[in-house]
Amino acid sequence: MRRRSRNIQIFDGHIHLMGAFRSRITLVKELERYGINRAIIFASPVREPGARYIPRKYVSSVGTSFLGHTIARIAAKVASSMAILEPDNESVLNMMLSVPRVLEGYVFINPCLVNALDKLTTYLRLGMAGIKMHLFVHPISLLDRRVQLIVEKADELSLPVLIDLGLRYTAVEEIVELARQYSRATFIVPHLDPINVIDAALKADNIFLDISGFPVTADRLGRAARRLGPERLIYGSDSPREAGGDMGYTIGLVEGLGLSRIDRELIYSENLTGILARRTHGPELEQRLNARRP
Repeated sequence: MRRRSRNIQIFDGHIHLMGAFRSRITLVKELERYGINRAIIFASPVREPGARYIPRKYVSSVGTSFLGHTIARIAAKVASSMAILEPDNESVLNMMLSVPRVLEGYVFINPCLVNALDKLTTYLRLGMAGIKMHLFVHPISLLDRRVQLIVEKADELSLPVLIDLGLRYTAVEEIVELARQYSRATFIVPHLDPINVIDAALKADNIFLDISGFPVTADRLGRAARRLGPERLIYGSDSPREAGGDMGYTIGLVEGLGLSRIDRELIYSENLTGILARRTHGPELEQRLNARRP
């Protein structure tokens, strides 16, 4: 791993509460090991496999190619049995509250569930900072009214919405339409995959790209940095390793870009900090949040 400059703040925008990170001590130690000051956590999308479910060797060979995606679609029929229909937001909330000023949580929502909007409202009132959706494990069109109802809440409160597009190529155009319609929300697409998500981000200023996870290579990240600029990229790790990510790997990619300190600070923390600063809360939520702050 390349060494980053001293005193640069890092805000990891993509950590799953699964595997080793179900231990608060382990999670905090890993953050400290890589000098990560703050982090966004959310529930696991799948039942825990105990090892990386996307092995890096597979990814480096065919995983991000057309062939790789074809294989992944076939494998998805098997993997769907591992999907969690109702993600464990309660554990995320408890972990977030156990490490104040360091951890914040996104509400992981399955928009296909009838109680999705009620669940979202409940956890936002309890202090969670944004929304996560995952189209690979919960397939749905982003133009479906059930998704729009969730995004309307994000638009109302100026929240970030992290959406893993999975392998739905039509979702790339759908997220542009969604972002244009709900301009007060911020949409974050992880993994730089599919690669034409860069084109989508160029069409709407409120689409940011999270650089976490197995599809992100030095070449892909370099392309995103050149075309979008560092002001639209967000550092994330997709860790722990059970999820296929690695904090040090992504730090190494950022350091390898050869950017100025100012530009690296944008990617590492300032972009995400700025997005979260736009949030609006009602008086009831503010009272609850203040009561929890030590």
